[in-house]
Amino acid sequence: MGLPEAVKLAERFTEFLEDDDKKVFEEMLKDAQVFTPQANKIVHVSARTEFPLVFAILFAHHRKLTRVEKEVILGKG
Repeated sequence: MGLPEAVKLAERFTEFLEDDDKKVFEEMLKDAQVFTPQANKIVHVSARTEFPLVFAILFAHHRKLTRVEKEVILGKG
């Protein structure tokens, strides 16, 4: 299972979220999908099918955080 399949499974989680949280969760999944090619290359690393999705989400958030930190430190925020 690659990232697209893991995303489809994760989307079922939105059934249990409030509307505002659904939007945030969907945005998180959309951000992670930017890294689909890279994430699919690590599918074989773990028996856990969720690993590529979780890794892509973490990296997407880290990238955003790094960008915000630079803006704050450089006073561009």
